[in-house]
Formats: sequence, structure tokens, C-alpha cells
Amino acid sequence: LQCCLVTRVFGHVPAVCFLGSAERVVMEKWLCWGSLGVSGLLLILFVLDLILSIPFGGIDWMVDVIGILACALVGYLAWESFKELR
Repeated sequence: LQCCLVTRVFGHVPAVCFLGSAERVVMEKWLCWGSLGVSGLLLILFVLDLILSIPFGGIDWMVDVIGILACALVGYLAWESFKELR
């Protein structure tokens, strides 16, 4: 916020505004990888529950299908966000 105010008032961006931007990119990449990993793990668990009824005791096939679709959507969004950061 301070950088935006300085930019509007003085018309330039001080070097202080760019400190830490590399750490933010690294953190955002790890968040993308983390969400991709969690969605992949849950996707495997829902598929196993649908086929073998192992992790969740075969709750209901509709719950498994909705879980699989949700995991696929989160995985897709995480992958697209990671590609944007490259």
C-alpha cells in the first residue's frame, strides 16, 4: 500500500517496494505445488473408495464422484496458476 501511495504522489516506485518479491514468487509456487499434491492425494483416495471401498468405507458413489470432480477442478486450477507463475 505504501508503494502505491508513493507511486501516485511522486511518480516513481522506490526500490524498497521490490524487496521480497522473489520470496513471494517462491511461496506462491510452493502453494500451487501443495494444493496440487493434496488434490492428487484426495483424488486417489476417492477413486479407491469408489472401486474398493477402502478409505471411507464406501460412503456413497455420488459422494465419491463429487469428490473426484472437486479434486480434478482444484488440481486443474493449481496447475494453471503454477503455469502463470513461470
